[in-house]
Amino acid sequence: MSTFKHYNPILKDRMVSCIKSGNAELLLQVLSNLRASDFRTAGYMMANDVLTMCDSSTFWHLFINIVPVNTKAYLGTFLKAAVSLYEKGHLTLCEQILKQHVELSTAIDKQKVVDAFLPHLRSVDEVTCLVNIYYDDEREKAVQLLIKAGTLPCYYVMFNLLKSFETERIAHYARALLMLKNQLAYNMASVLKQYFDIDNIPAVFSLHIEPYQLHRLDKGYETFVKVLTNKSK
Repeated sequence: MSTFKHYNPILKDRMVSCIKSGNAELLLQVLSNLRASDFRTAGYMMANDVLTMCDSSTFWHLFINIVPVNTKAYLGTFLKAAVSLYEKGHLTLCEQILKQHVELSTAIDKQKVVDAFLPHLRSVDEVTCLVNIYYDDEREKAVQLLIKAGTLPCYYVMFNLLKSFETERIAHYARALLMLKNQLAYNMASVLKQYFDIDNIPAVFSLHIEPYQLHRLDKGYETFVKVLTNKSK
């Protein structure tokens, strides 16, 4: 099994210099001149040490100027760093850059970006923004990825998307939630069953929503969460 070094101080210094100046062209030049083993080292350091030094503006500038050059080589590296920066509160979604990126993305690239971000996004606005940019015309795919992410903001966005779906498709996704076998997913399936009045859902739910509570689901995210987590009574 081949191995590679996780750290090269000289190479790190060169990359950090490019990062600090926001010089995407020079960083690409540095990377393109590396041997395969050094390139792997560079990728590891970029994901874990170098790109995580960026502010949000610099990160997105480098992202849009480097990732499309060789998506297979750079997308995963940038996404790992992006999630780390976001979790630390140092990165915000850049709608302008993401819109540019989606125009250059394959279906696989799009899913990688959305899969990476969705489980971590803390607000409904962020989830909505990401879904609208990458899957505005693919609502079925969007729902699938929202279910996979399985967070409260994702479930809320999914709930609102499903309002435009046929009952048969909503039932399909309710059954998909049951397959996840966790309490929040079961509660979400129960919400879909009761709100959309679906009969053919093969499960017994602990979450029972009173008729007056169903109307609360449309009042906003906070109220939706209270009903979903059985804290509205």
